[in-house]
Amino acid sequence: MHRIFLFLFALSTVATTLAKADNVSDPYRWLENSQDPRTQEWLEVQKNRFESYIEANPSRDQIKADLKKFLKFTSYSFPKHLGDEYLFRKIEPSQDQAVLYIQKGLDGTPRVLIDPNELSVNYPVSLTHWVPSPDCTLLAYGLSENGSDWTTWKVLDIATGEDRSDHLEKIKFSGVVWTPDSNGFYYCQYGRKGAHSIYYHALGTSQESDKLIYDDPQNESMTYDLGLTSDGRYLGVSAHSGTSSPNSIFYFDLAADELKPTEIIPSDGSRYHFVSSRGSKFYFESNKNAPLWKLIEVDISQTPCSFQDIIPEGPFHLESVIAVGEYFVTCTLENVSNRIHIYDTSGNWLKDVPLPGLGVAGIYTDHDTAAETKFYFSFNNLVQPRTLYRYTISNDSLELYKQPELPFDPKDYTIRQITYASKDGTQVPMHIVHRKDLEIDGNSQVLLTGYGGYGIIEYPSYRASAMAWVQRGGIFALAHIRGGGELGDAWHQAARGSKRQNGFDDFIAAAEWLIAQGYTKPSKLAITGASNGGLLVAVCSNQRPDLFGAVVVKVGVLDMLRFHLFTAGRFWVYEYGNPNNPNDFAYLRTYSPYHNIQSGVQYPPTLIMTGDHDDRVVPLHSYKYTAALQEAQGGNGSILLRVEKNAGHGQGKPMSKVIEEIVDTYAFLYQELE
Repeated sequence: MHRIFLFLFALSTVATTLAKADNVSDPYRWLENSQDPRTQEWLEVQKNRFESYIEANPSRDQIKADLKKFLKFTSYSFPKHLGDEYLFRKIEPSQDQAVLYIQKGLDGTPRVLIDPNELSVNYPVSLTHWVPSPDCTLLAYGLSENGSDWTTWKVLDIATGEDRSDHLEKIKFSGVVWTPDSNGFYYCQYGRKGAHSIYYHALGTSQESDKLIYDDPQNESMTYDLGLTSDGRYLGVSAHSGTSSPNSIFYFDLAADELKPTEIIPSDGSRYHFVSSRGSKFYFESNKNAPLWKLIEVDISQTPCSFQDIIPEGPFHLESVIAVGEYFVTCTLENVSNRIHIYDTSGNWLKDVPLPGLGVAGIYTDHDTAAETKFYFSFNNLVQPRTLYRYTISNDSLELYKQPELPFDPKDYTIRQITYASKDGTQVPMHIVHRKDLEIDGNSQVLLTGYGGYGIIEYPSYRASAMAWVQRGGIFALAHIRGGGELGDAWHQAARGSKRQNGFDDFIAAAEWLIAQGYTKPSKLAITGASNGGLLVAVCSNQRPDLFGAVVVKVGVLDMLRFHLFTAGRFWVYEYGNPNNPNDFAYLRTYSPYHNIQSGVQYPPTLIMTGDHDDRVVPLHSYKYTAALQEAQGGNGSILLRVEKNAGHGQGKPMSKVIEEIVDTYAFLYQELE
């Protein structure tokens, strides 16, 4: 613990020295300490200010009724094969959290295994992971409290529904991988010097006695993802030093007398995602010399390992691959819509799977045997919730598995996909949704959102919140800006690190296009984004305050000079740059939202939202940004802070809290927009 403190102190000292050298002001650093009485007093003032504002809003009840209409259906997960039984999750409109069920066959009577709603007594509890043992008798499952990234793992006897004695605490950024004999599992935990470390837990023993398998205490930024080959022989490990960063691959031979790591793929500036294995042949999705990704085969029986392209890079982004018996099934993203293709194991294209239309698809199988020919896929779009299908490759059989019964007709709404020119001429895709009967006359309230980071794809998928906005006569717009992965790795790299401004320019250009094309005007245009998207909208509000009628910043990364000093922030250095590096510091300083607020500027009305238990993007970002913006505001626009109690970054948030957050957001926007 002492060494960790010294390390963090050293980082803080470097950042402070750089800030002083650059003459950067940080007047609200005291808000970083949530226990400081001044912070507590300030938060109470903010709470009272927000509650006085929102409680006077007469439209909240109607907004909630509109929103619930578009949530009033039952949603299912893909079924997970478990012997002759199936596991699946289901959430009813009245429930806060999805419930885990088990049933005989696909049409049997379901039995509740884990109901997080019953566990959420004094605070929200969410089911974050669930992994059955190979012998189908046990279930390792992870629970999170208050939306935290920290997870507690337990082991359930599936037949009795009772927990065993196994209890593992303080696990973060890790699933579990069972051993083939079902006697224990591997997982990751922060261990020596704060490094992510791989452990083995034997069933029936205490966490304190778990065996350390591997760690690298000299490299605290390294994290590990674990996977087991289909034959149960090899424990594969993906090692990466930050979110969206390049990774290396090594494995442990579980059949060997001694477990020791064997490297397959060194870190070479590329990324590799494990797909499947057949004996000594491992299959990976990779972007090595392939910005749109490809499928490769690595034969570990060769010395050195042999590499072969199985499905070469094509004209569209290869988004995901699954192995289904003697086939590979791929999901590509073509012009921000998915397609599903089937190949043989040599990489020869066989056929495409018919989809209901243009939209978002996902592919799934967990039954990786040579004889398997079935897999599941999902389909949805901005106005149609997710429907699940089962497809049999051998006879081209397509079956409807689960379809929601909707209290509205998707045909009443229009989806448009357009491209527009950014500042540098780059063509950027955008989706637009509105009611079919809406007159486009420049007077509509438009809600524009985006993300643009980490190579994450901002899918044009169903959003009840967008539907509620559209139902009331508004227009919803989703800009697929650079920094995301919609057009492959090159799209991500085009707005990473020192090229971040490209993504901001893309978003500003989207707003300008919507105005120029007669959809809206600045006083009726609102922007919103969460996490990296919160950074996006805060930067754009700073750079073009004249362009927006209202802004909603959710759990945003807003202090770009000190983000790396708190919780998961050190894993974002690959994406943003390192504030300890003078060149990176100088660039981050040019757009850091907290540091680029100018006194006397007329900023748009702004609502900043965070959770008091957010241990990913800690609340201090929102606190400091709010304080600075309130002090600088030169206009009459409201600057408000909403802090959700017992909530984290967003994962596992109860539906009731999600609804209240959206209602408050829209009440704010309807009041502030013309």
